[in-house]
This record gives sequence, C-alpha cells and structure tokens, in this order.
Amino acid sequence: RTKFNLRCPLRYSFLFQPPSSSYIERRKNKNNMKLIILSAFVVLAAVLFHGKEHNEEALVADFSHPPPWPIFIAVNIFAATLRKIADALTPPPIKMMDLADDYQTTMLCYAAVKFRIPDFLSTGPKSVDEIAGFMNTKETLRVERLMYALASESITQLDKTSPDPNKPRFVNTGLSATLRTDIKYSMASMVGHQVEEAMPVWMHLVELFGPDAKANSWDTVFPEFAVSEGGFWKYLQANPKQEKQFGLAMTSLEGLGGKAMALDGPFERFNRFVDVGGSMGHFLYSVLDTYQDKKAILFDRPPVIENAKKLWLEENGTFNKASDRVEFVAGSFFEEGSLPTLEDGDAVYMRYILHDWVRQHEPCLWFDLI
Repeated sequence: RTKFNLRCPLRYSFLFQPPSSSYIERRKNKNNMKLIILSAFVVLAAVLFHGKEHNEEALVADFSHPPPWPIFIAVNIFAATLRKIADALTPPPIKMMDLADDYQTTMLCYAAVKFRIPDFLSTGPKSVDEIAGFMNTKETLRVERLMYALASESITQLDKTSPDPNKPRFVNTGLSATLRTDIKYSMASMVGHQVEEAMPVWMHLVELFGPDAKANSWDTVFPEFAVSEGGFWKYLQANPKQEKQFGLAMTSLEGLGGKAMALDGPFERFNRFVDVGGSMGHFLYSVLDTYQDKKAILFDRPPVIENAKKLWLEENGTFNKASDRVEFVAGSFFEEGSLPTLEDGDAVYMRYILHDWVRQHEPCLWFDLI
C-alpha cells in the first residue's frame, strides 16, 4: 500500500479510554517529536501549495522513466519514512476502518472513469452544474456529493481560484489526471478491469475455504466462461469491449517504470526480442525505442494482435515509430508448436503473464521454449 493517510487521531480520541499517566510519560517525548515532524511537513505543504493556480498540463507526467537509482532510492526511503510516521500516529482501529472502507474509494474512481469526469475537468475548472450536464443527469445533488467525495480522497480538488465561494468548481489532481483517456498510459482501463472483472471474483474469496470449498471463484461469477473451458480468456474473446479494456489496462503498466526496465535489462547483447504474451506490445516498444538497431516479434492471442496492430501500423498509432522492426505472430502458448521459430541470439521474455493457468497447459509453453 502506498496510501499516505494523515487522518488525525485526535479527531477520534473520544472513542478510546484515557491512557494511564505512566503510559503518557513513556510516550510523551516520542509522540511530541512525531507531531513536530508531521507539523513541519503540513506547514511546508501549506506554504508550497496554498493558493497555487491550477496547471493541468503539469499533472500529466511520464512515470515510465524514473530518476537515476540514487535519487529513486532516496525518494522511496523518504516516502517510506512518511508512511511510518503516519502509521505511528494512526490508531489500529482507525487504520482497520480505512482498510474496510477502501472499496468506497475504488468505486469513486470507477464512477469518475465511467462518466469520464477527469477528461471533462482537463479543459479547466468545472462547476457541479456543468459536471452534471456532462454526465447527462439531472441528479445535481448526487453529483455534488460525488465530487466532494472524490475531493476528500484527493482524487479531484476544489478550484482555489473560483470567483464565487458559494458555487464551487472542481479541477483534476495528479491522481485523477492518470484517469484521463487522452494520456499515453492512462489508468482508466485498469480501474475498469479491476471493478468489472477482478472485484466480483474477489467478493467470493471466502468460498475457497472450508469443508465445502469451491475449486475457484471465477466460475461462480462467470459460469458461462468456466475456467476448465477457457475462463477469462474465453470471456475476453466473447466480449470485444472488455478485450480492448484489458489490453489498455496492461498497457498502463508501462507507465510504472517500463522505460527504466528496458534500460536496466540485459537486452543489448541480443539480436532480436520475442515478447511472449506481450499484449499491445507496450514494453516491446520501450525496448525497441531504447535499442534502435534491433528487431522483435510480438506474440499473443489473435484478437490481441489485431488490437495491437492498430497501435503499431496505423499512421498516428502510438508505436508507429518502430513498426518496421516488429513482426506480429498470433497464437496461444497453451498450444504446443504455437510459438514462433526461434533463432540464435533471440531473447525470449514473458512479463506479467504467469497467472491463472490450468496446470495441464503449463508444459506446452516450457516444451516449446526448450
């Protein structure tokens, strides 16, 4: 978890029995120091961000290429320290309440994605009435509550430059900007996939245990696409819209340090790259863009390859720049002999695909590779 919860425990102090004087004495110095540090950060944040004019373009950053290792490590240590301070100041019952309520935040993000609210806010501050009109709903009060709920989680925020305080306007934050569908590695499809396919299955987790445990929870939610008959992949094949969403969800992973992985990996010594189960070819493009004298093969299921070709071969495609160096091969690594013919000097890699396999399918891939 990277959630940085600064909810003040004093707000809930009435829920707890006052501690003993000996406990207070033991903890006083340590807690005072934590509060001083936390207060310093709060004051610093207030000075830096109070009244600052909203800049939408500044929110759209490319996180696929992190800073150099020393800076990256230092930033992560600093962030981990802040989280530890926040955890130390948050009583366990409050933290558990936050964990139990996290599904609400997920659904807030999903609502923002479904109605493309971040896309609408990207053109400037918008009032509740304007947002309701964009959502094509007359339920203005509900929209207002939705927008304040999003702002309470810093998914959106109130516009500090609004001319009328009685008519609040909302703008994007760094979080909601990742849900814009017009940016390179949008997280919108990832949110959609998690809520529409993953979450319903996780809701049946408890059914996997006990004397009457079920074999899997996927079959409970999607019985017409049983795991034994193709499961999730058959479901995608039957639902092109979900197929496209899943592909874009996988592409969004490239924004989480993909360029750094291409730079740090031992790719330079190979002649050709074979991306097995490479989805739209998002990581493959990062590798080819880094090593521009290399060629590659993108291998995935037929409907995935058809969607990938649009990104690679169309004139304004995201990966068009390297289209002359990639070969597309459609197939299934569950079927023996389906993988492309390999050559000396090939680098075969798999990334984020080792999951939900029926065991009898596993040897097909390993046999082909061997």
